[in-house]
Amino acid sequence: MDLLADLIIIWFIVLLYRRWTGPVRPRFRPERPVTAGRSVRSGGEMVSCAHCGLYLPHAEALTGADGKTYCSREHARAP
Repeated sequence: MDLLADLIIIWFIVLLYRRWTGPVRPRFRPERPVTAGRSVRSGGEMVSCAHCGLYLPHAEALTGADGKTYCSREHARAP
């Protein structure tokens, strides 16, 4: 029983110490890139696929024979 009381007192002292000192913070924090692994590029005007409704940049869209925009060749050929 005496050991249990000693452990509780030690735990309480550690708890108070951590509260007074605050969390441990690293001294040096390396800068993270603005975007997480993806480059930001201006795609211009966004258009939607006439088949599935997916939005994509106008520069990446395909124009079908009917003049509508599509996200892939398969969707341009689909009925």
